[in-house]
Amino acid sequence: FIGSAKPERIQFIKKLEQTGIKIDTFGGGWPNGVVSYEKMIEIFSQNKINLNLGFAKSIWRWQTLARIFFSPRNDGGIKPDFLHVCRNFLTILNRLHPQSRARPFEISACGGFVLTNKTAYFGELYQINKEMVFYDDVRDAVQKIKYYLDLGAIVEYKVLEPSERVRPLSDKIEEELGELLVADTDEEKA
Repeated sequence: FIGSAKPERIQFIKKLEQTGIKIDTFGGGWPNGVVSYEKMIEIFSQNKINLNLGFAKSIWRWQTLARIFFSPRNDGGIKPDFLHVCRNFLTILNRLHPQSRARPFEISACGGFVLTNKTAYFGELYQINKEMVFYDDVRDAVQKIKYYLDLGAIVEYKVLEPSERVRPLSDKIEEELGELLVADTDEEKA
């Protein structure tokens, strides 16, 4: 795993390790520390399984709740922001959903095997269990890690051509832009 040592990540990894799964962790707050970009690419491409932990953020911290009524100042302080309470509240509510980060795309681009939590977007971008493998919770992650650590399962995945294993994000963007352009052209004709 590469990423900062946040409480929910530490807890998740401890639960995995309690089942006998060994996890090498890199990033701020982990014993192995931060790695260079070059080392990160090497890790992604050589790891048997690259774990992505993109959890929904808790809104029940005082710092998070304070953001409803306050915003940061340029000098690092905070200022009242009652004008944008509704917008700020909606932004915080959005934190309740699992986050889509760049990490799975980076791992995929390096040809690495990705095991990630489900988010609203990844199911639209990747073919489940073919281009990217998703877990629901710790128990599901444990089962999938143990299954894919079986040499045959990893070899089966790694033997696929990169175009079969990882569909470039640009294809999906291009497809959606094409649909939007067709819709706009149809509207103009009407």
